[in-house]
Amino acid sequence: MNKKLTALLIALTISLSCTSIVFAQKTNLNSDSKETISAKSDAAKSSSSSDSTAGKAARNIGAFFVGIVVGAPIAMARMSYKESIVATRDLVGDTDNWALLAAGSVLGIPAGVLSGTTEGFLMSVKNSWVEPAFSKESFSLGDEI
Repeated sequence: MNKKLTALLIALTISLSCTSIVFAQKTNLNSDSKETISAKSDAAKSSSSSDSTAGKAARNIGAFFVGIVVGAPIAMARMSYKESIVATRDLVGDTDNWALLAAGSVLGIPAGVLSGTTEGFLMSVKNSWVEPAFSKESFSLGDEI
């Protein structure tokens, strides 16, 4: 079930990004075909800035979805690791006693995984939205999550 859901999300992301790119390139081709060539060239000159913004928007939408699909598992794993350590240290305090750390990890690791996966997913959405498109940070691979 999980593999099917992952495959479905990847296929949806790819189709949305391809569709948005094609849509951005074809926006002016579906305008009135009865226009003369000179009117089309005038319209192309005036709408060249809107084409570039439509292309940027399509690229950013595709980068957002790809950033979530690729960055979410990475951010969830990284945050689960960090949160497990923090939760265990919160339970036992600042000690190097291996027996206390082992006992605290019984509750600290599950709590860290639970909070890390939730926080990691939310951070991957934020990273893919805020960071530059297709950058290392948008895939949650930067120094900070």
